[in-house]
Amino acid sequence: MALVVERSTLNGMTTLSVQDSNRIFLIIGGSVALTILINGTASNTVLNALGLATRTTEVFISNDYLGNIFDLQYMRCFKIHT
Repeated sequence: MALVVERSTLNGMTTLSVQDSNRIFLIIGGSVALTILINGTASNTVLNALGLATRTTEVFISNDYLGNIFDLQYMRCFKIHT
């Protein structure tokens, strides 16, 4: 959104000044960066506190299945015979 405002200002499509456009870009970009930073660092703690970060049996089974498929593809690619 901030990029749209900035590009529209530079192309003469809006009546905003370039300085106001740059301020909008800074505010929106800064809030996005802070959101990613805060959510990225706090998400593990929140998920653990809610009990949502536990691995289920289905996850273990699917990871084992995908690991087996990867192993077979690897052996087929490099012609490894067991």
